[in-house]
Amino acid sequence: MQYLSSEPLCLDSRNHCAQLLEVLDIPGHLAAGDQVLVMPLFRPFNSPTFDTFGEAIDCFRQLFEVT
Repeated sequence: MQYLSSEPLCLDSRNHCAQLLEVLDIPGHLAAGDQVLVMPLFRPFNSPTFDTFGEAIDCFRQLFEVT
C-alpha cells in the first residue's frame, strides 16, 4: 500500500489504489505488527442505503472484525 501510494506510482492513471495518508501503530501491539491504515473517505458507509437488516449487520460485522 505504501509502495502504490508513493510517487511516481500514485500519479499513474493506471493505479486505482486508494491513497494511503498515514500509517499508525497501535500501542501495545508493536510485536504483532498491527497497524491502522488511514485513507480518504470516498463515500459514507450507509450510502447507498441498506436494503435489508442483514446487509446492515454484515456491514458492521466487517467494520468491527477482529482477527
